[in-house]
Amino acid sequence: MKGLSIKKRVLFVFGGEWKYLMKMHNKGLAPNEFLYGLPYFNHPDLEVDFVDNNSGRKYPSEFLWKLLHRIFAKRFSIGFYSPLYWRNREKINSADIIVTTKDSVGLPILWQKYAGNVKGRIIYISQGLYKVSEKVSKGKINKWIYQRIGKWLEKAELLVVFGEGDAQALKNSFMNSFLINPKVIYFGIDENFWTPKNLNQSEKGNYILSVGSDPLRDYSSLLKAIGEYPLKIVTRQNINKDLLKPTITVKSDLDWIELREWYRSSKFVVIPVKNEPRNSGHSATLQAMSCEKAVILSDTPGLWDRKRMKHLETCYLVKPEDVNALKEAISFLIAHPEEASRIGKNARKLVEEYYNSKKYGEILRDYALGLN
Repeated sequence: MKGLSIKKRVLFVFGGEWKYLMKMHNKGLAPNEFLYGLPYFNHPDLEVDFVDNNSGRKYPSEFLWKLLHRIFAKRFSIGFYSPLYWRNREKINSADIIVTTKDSVGLPILWQKYAGNVKGRIIYISQGLYKVSEKVSKGKINKWIYQRIGKWLEKAELLVVFGEGDAQALKNSFMNSFLINPKVIYFGIDENFWTPKNLNQSEKGNYILSVGSDPLRDYSSLLKAIGEYPLKIVTRQNINKDLLKPTITVKSDLDWIELREWYRSSKFVVIPVKNEPRNSGHSATLQAMSCEKAVILSDTPGLWDRKRMKHLETCYLVKPEDVNALKEAISFLIAHPEEASRIGKNARKLVEEYYNSKKYGEILRDYALGLN
């Protein structure tokens, strides 16, 4: 009928349990940033759906694909989780636009598009694929797989990364076979969940906080630099017990509400990151900034936005893997609480303007609308 628009069918592919996270978010018990913009894809020209680890029906040979996933992850430090594709192939193959939210679920879908089975446009979100190129020198099989991945990536209509550091690392890794440039869309957190709070004296903590389980976290340097200051660490990493003191608390099982209260009650936050090209510590840094906390952050090549992440304005940048630099930064913010407060207020404003989940989702949605 004339004038009737046909909706584009958009399918998000999640490696986690999206339905549970959305349920928790709707109850006010979780933030929405790890929904990767889906809540903001509301548009009359889009029909949005999702699949996740609980979607579709399992099949007898699935264990073989899971075995391949484990071998691939051990060889390349990223996964290749094709069971999610095979369980949901009818939905994926019939979608007009597919948004893959992590490399381990995106690569099998790109492989299927390269093979001609997936016809839809792919928005591929990458969070560390550059490391594949580091394994190329370790055998002919690795080199062949690396070349295949380069070919698969050319089938993505939009390759999204979270910052300039990630974009450059990815371009350097696939410069010989890569035909498209990564598009930087700054990751955004839920600024309506991660909020500051005026605390009375009894609620204020006397501790410094560090958060994150990414393998690139440099807790060793932080523990050597912390001295006798009380420190709380939230991580699933195994911390070297020889570096722990009675003033240090390590937890791994906080829920989102508890984590928010730890951010709010801390003096400031430290995110120590190893000197690698990939962006790391991004979400924890932004969560703390959104709670109006000053963040001491390692100034690595993977820093996502050098234009706005400015030393002593919106954060405190330190040389990566430098114990003395961390000591100096911690001592400075302890001695100058007014500076920590000023940086924290600037950080909150930055999140509100640039690094929130609504802005991220709307930018991604607009790109989806522009795909033909």
